[in-house]
Amino acid sequence: MNICIFLDSPLHAPGGMVQSVLNQRLALQAAGHTVYLVCLGRGKAADVRTLFAKPYVCIINDHVNFAYLLNNPLATWQVHRFLKRHNIDVVHVQSDMSTANLGVKLARRMGIPVLSTVHNFFWPATGPLQTSGGFLLQAVYLLHSGHRLRLSTFGDNRLERAVRGMTETMCRQVDVVIAPSAHLKNKLQECGVTTDIEVIPNPYYAPAESEQAPTLLSNAHSPHFVWIGRCAPEKRLVEFVKAVALTATQTNQDFRVTIVGDGPDLVRAKALASKEGVAWLINFAGRVDNRKVTQYIDDASFTVLSSYHFDNQPVVIAESLSRFRGVLYCDERITEGVAQAGLRTASPDAAGFADSMVQIVADPAIAVRYSHLAKAAGEEFSYTQFTKRFEEAVRVARSRRVV
Repeated sequence: MNICIFLDSPLHAPGGMVQSVLNQRLALQAAGHTVYLVCLGRGKAADVRTLFAKPYVCIINDHVNFAYLLNNPLATWQVHRFLKRHNIDVVHVQSDMSTANLGVKLARRMGIPVLSTVHNFFWPATGPLQTSGGFLLQAVYLLHSGHRLRLSTFGDNRLERAVRGMTETMCRQVDVVIAPSAHLKNKLQECGVTTDIEVIPNPYYAPAESEQAPTLLSNAHSPHFVWIGRCAPEKRLVEFVKAVALTATQTNQDFRVTIVGDGPDLVRAKALASKEGVAWLINFAGRVDNRKVTQYIDDASFTVLSSYHFDNQPVVIAESLSRFRGVLYCDERITEGVAQAGLRTASPDAAGFADSMVQIVADPAIAVRYSHLAKAAGEEFSYTQFTKRFEEAVRVARSRRVV
């Protein structure tokens, strides 16, 4: 198949959504499919083309972005020509904004089945724009689409309901929705989405530079906890650093921590580590490439996921289990993979994480046991499983195409 992904984020943007898109592309290409991309350039066209070389990418440049929100004819012509030239069989949108909406509109016009992956439905809206931001988003959506945006019933304020309303609207316009987790599927259905929803976890695909096969832990003395993610409030990095400080007071401090990622909370996390006297235990690695992420996971005893009621199916779970490492986490909603190879804390706060970390430090056999469990659970995120499920979703989309 010739598959075209539509993405509003530029490919150099950090985060699990972009990494998932890159992994999907590798998985589908390994199965013999050809994957194309339509995305925003944001001045980084050269970076994008190192990942999706010509002629497989169509970049919508900065100078048309604002006008593009108002159905810019140039962008519409550019993307229509791209889809027609490459005989696209399936459009796969992975966001809800302008690029994705254009993809759906053109797919309908050209008779191409459309799938949509929902990467997040749980973004919290905080700050002073909870009401005015919601009204602004509704106004922009009306200008862009010509239709009023129906607010979601799910959300604590108008901005959250508007953002989720966009996701729900996109779900109703496509032939099949892909949810990376069962709890996301359930929430979308609770919000009234009746489109067929297929649960397909984010795949893991090892970086091409990494030739080393994953290995089971055999010795977890001096355990190494590796936190990977965007250093933003919803990922709760600061809460994890508090847990590190608590663990240090309850053990002989025979453990180490690596924090991989960048973002607004990184400065706060470093300051807290220094204040609590545990900076020497923590390696703040910053943002690194995928090859280095894999190396850190391979060197870990456990990876750590500290988000709570935010993520649907984080890519770090797929990465960790595929490299035979257990996941220390706190969110009871997340089940894919971690139901078999995840150690869930008794509570989502720092004390809950510290209790589990103290147990792991005291008993290294825990990490070894979860490594073996991860090996069995990781198959769920293999590229062969993803491709098989995606191909089935396409068959469903073709049979139920919205007209």
